[in-house]
Amino acid sequence: MKPRYARGTAWSAAGAIALTLTACGTGSGNHAPVATGSLTKPGGTSAASLGTPPESSDTASSTAAGCALATVGEISAAAGRSMKVVLGAGDNCAYSATDDPSFALEATAYEDTSSMATITSIESSSEHLTGLGDDAFWNGTVGAVFVRKGTRGFSFSLPSFANLTDSPAAAQAKMVALATAVAARF
Repeated sequence: MKPRYARGTAWSAAGAIALTLTACGTGSGNHAPVATGSLTKPGGTSAASLGTPPESSDTASSTAAGCALATVGEISAAAGRSMKVVLGAGDNCAYSATDDPSFALEATAYEDTSSMATITSIESSSEHLTGLGDDAFWNGTVGAVFVRKGTRGFSFSLPSFANLTDSPAAAQAKMVALATAVAARF
């Protein structure tokens, strides 16, 4: 049974995701609708330099760095349901289930170690993952997997606690599988 607060409109889900991204201090702080052109970050870094996923008809429709991490198919597999991009800007990409906009998944790319400060602040209370990048962990409390390779990194999270209540171990396995696939080409 879904909690009452988990039901909502697409607009309120997108707003909640934008609020989550802003509150977490991730990304550029610019949470505009999904970009359709080429995105170049200050300093000349483009989303493509983050390791674009293999060409596929289900690739995320944004050049935001977070959206370039994985295909919509990979995101859907990790979420266990059909997902779509609802917000992509800067380092962040937000997805929601096509049948329930309140079910969300967030992808974030980190260009340098200073941009990782918020996510790495939960590392000490997380489960470390060996053999995945230079540093990796899963935090079941916030439903996030983080991977660092050199000075760059990425994370995927299920920002709603309602997303984690059915089977936490299964959610973790799917999210770690997604991170493993992305790390292989990152």
